[in-house]
Amino acid sequence: MNLQNKFTWLLSKYYPPPPPTPPTVIQPAADRVTTLNCDSVSDNQKSVLALGPNFAVTPHVNQEFKDKVSMDIAQCVFKIRHKQAFEQQPVEQSMDSEEQPNNTPEHHEEAEEAEEPTSKKIKRICPFPTPFTRTPDPACPELEDKLAYKCGEFVVTTKDIHRTLTEKHLEETAVYLQILPTRKVRECFRNTIPLEQVKVRPIISCVDSPTERLSWLVTTILKPLLKEIPSHLGNLFEHLETLRAIPKEQLAGRRIFSADISALYTNINVQGCIDDVIELATEHREKLDLMGLNLTDVHEILLHILTSSYFVYNGTLWIQQDGLFMGLRPGPFCAVIRVYKFERSSVYTDLHYLSVYLSDFYKRYIDDATSTAVTREEALALVQSIADQDPDKKLKWEVEFPENDQEFIPFLNTELRVEPDGTVTSRLYRKPQQKDITLHKNSCHPESVKTNTVINLYKEADKIS
Repeated sequence: MNLQNKFTWLLSKYYPPPPPTPPTVIQPAADRVTTLNCDSVSDNQKSVLALGPNFAVTPHVNQEFKDKVSMDIAQCVFKIRHKQAFEQQPVEQSMDSEEQPNNTPEHHEEAEEAEEPTSKKIKRICPFPTPFTRTPDPACPELEDKLAYKCGEFVVTTKDIHRTLTEKHLEETAVYLQILPTRKVRECFRNTIPLEQVKVRPIISCVDSPTERLSWLVTTILKPLLKEIPSHLGNLFEHLETLRAIPKEQLAGRRIFSADISALYTNINVQGCIDDVIELATEHREKLDLMGLNLTDVHEILLHILTSSYFVYNGTLWIQQDGLFMGLRPGPFCAVIRVYKFERSSVYTDLHYLSVYLSDFYKRYIDDATSTAVTREEALALVQSIADQDPDKKLKWEVEFPENDQEFIPFLNTELRVEPDGTVTSRLYRKPQQKDITLHKNSCHPESVKTNTVINLYKEADKIS
């Protein structure tokens, strides 16, 4: 011990540690951090926020943090092992006692192509808890080796102002109804910015909610219906592929425009939406795997999920009286089908109208649509014909039409323009709200994540441009 202490003393005397380097303060961009009626944010705090939402700040590592990481890793390993175990199990073939196995080549070919039984499929992928579940045995060595190692901007304000804004929106909007008993929060804020100018809307987290597993069930059953909707975009590049396949002479003289449905989720009639979903499901019943249910069961589950939109905010219980939750699992495909109901009675009623006035091009990604027209009036007439089919008259479109042949129109992650000869020009587009923040180079993410982020950005730009 004495020798060790002497050795340490000699090291510190003749090889002193270098002086600590002062921390580098990154100056924040003025448009990346907005302070709303709040002046208590220091420059150092703003510099960290300016790095973007994906920037990972190293947490304070204590025993509680280590325990949480261990639990998260254990749960992740448990789920991955279960998935691997089910995928490796052979498909069980049910056979009556009187039936004898057939060893002909034709029988073996049919056995290989046999579909997975519905009961086993449900057990493999459903999130419902299974009683008496034990920890799976270790999987293949390659998987176990991997298991061993396991964009936007910020707005900063005070808690009181945040609560006031949210409660003001909930109380003044007819969509939400307060459920008593409740309590009132004391108002305390500075009116530096009029709150009437601040737009908010609730996005409800449905994780671990009472209806989450039922939501998974109906979504799994009904999501294949999206393939039967001709206007629906399955990915962010499908509209480009469709446009490039249209002959140039057919697009010459036309202009691409985009249209956005204002507040689609909260303006949807829930009962009408459920009826439209079941009607489309009835038409394509043979293409759905109902997992042992019938459409009446699916109707009852949808009705329960979409009309039980309760949530708690600041100790107060609320219910959304109409419309769909933003955050509800079946919400997107229900909204797509509801709008398609209106499209079927308008743009898809007369195929001649679709061919002549739309150049066989009309696509929509949930509430964002795009098509072609010669004039702004023609574009407005198209979307208005869809809105007119809404019996509640709540469907409102916001149209963006180019003023000249050189102007690009944004749609999703692209900007589009039709040249005078009918050639489609496209380039990468990022919304101004993204503030050019993807992933900061000083983030604590692994280098592989940063590398793949850059690679994927270049691939996306190359495919679009």
